[in-house]
Amino acid sequence: MMPVIKGSPFIAVLMGILIFIASRIVYYATPMYECTGRVKLEDVNMGISHANLFKDFDVFTHSNKVMAEVEVFKSPELIKYALGKVSFDVVYFRIGSIRKTELFSESPFKVKYKISDKTKYGLPVNFTSSNGLVYTVSVKNEQKDLAFQGKFSVPLDLPGMQLTIYRNDSLLRAKPQVRLNDNYEFLIYSEDQVVKQISKDLDIKELDKEIPVIRVIYKHPLPEKTALFTNTLMEAYIENGIVLKTSAAKKTVQFIDHQLEEIALQLSKSEQELEAYKLAHKITNTRMEVETNLKKVAEMKIQLSNIEMNEASLDTLDYYVNGNNPDDFLNKAPNYEGYGGLLYTELIKRIKNLQADRK
Repeated sequence: MMPVIKGSPFIAVLMGILIFIASRIVYYATPMYECTGRVKLEDVNMGISHANLFKDFDVFTHSNKVMAEVEVFKSPELIKYALGKVSFDVVYFRIGSIRKTELFSESPFKVKYKISDKTKYGLPVNFTSSNGLVYTVSVKNEQKDLAFQGKFSVPLDLPGMQLTIYRNDSLLRAKPQVRLNDNYEFLIYSEDQVVKQISKDLDIKELDKEIPVIRVIYKHPLPEKTALFTNTLMEAYIENGIVLKTSAAKKTVQFIDHQLEEIALQLSKSEQELEAYKLAHKITNTRMEVETNLKKVAEMKIQLSNIEMNEASLDTLDYYVNGNNPDDFLNKAPNYEGYGGLLYTELIKRIKNLQADRK
């Protein structure tokens, strides 16, 4: 233990130095934030994908859907679609004495650009402004630093590109501690460069091959960018799915409408041709003619039955009045509704009155 006891001051000093170095490393190290989102895929056993029409067309459902949708999430086309909703093409940094800090919404200036030389993409541009009215930017051109001075909101022509820099007045008023008089740097990336950077920090996984849920993980030093892009990518996936399904449904409806129009025209043409053929060859619809004639025969039979019933009633009435003791007619009851209704009753009454007058 004697070497330990004699060397304890040295060990204490060394531990203090190491702890100080570790604390500085932790303080100055750039943190990495991670945002996780989950998207539930459409269930093929429910909803619009379960419709027989779409199953017949085989547009929406397919086997191994989860793995296929994972690849859709990783596709550069979907990432480009999501990047169209956010501004990740210009990256801003504040240059400190030890490290650079990336800025996003807290940048005191904003840059709009037009680049004619593709080699200028990804080239760092230093920015300084002393009075808030004019600024100085410096870029490297053939291993030389070229400085250019410009005014805010006025286009500035540089080799291979044009820059228009605006003051972020809303941020400067809201946060007075943010200074425009400082050392800044910004880089302009092309769409392919941004897609490559994002794909490197993007992780898409399925929770399980049998569970239709996809997990989206994105890492970035800025927590605001992390959450913003994760949400934007999931929204872009949902919007893209809606657009694809709507387009397929519209095409299906257009196809059906077109087929209905063609079939209606064919039916109309066939009907006209059939009618012309019947007129030319004097063809009648035997079945319809038979049905019509049978209806007429049935109506005539009903009329004949009514006439025969009326004739039988009249014969019975005549026999009742004239054949069965006609001299005792006045003593007979005047109710003959069974032989023909009230009309016969009134006639009998008149006959009786006339017989009474005769007597």
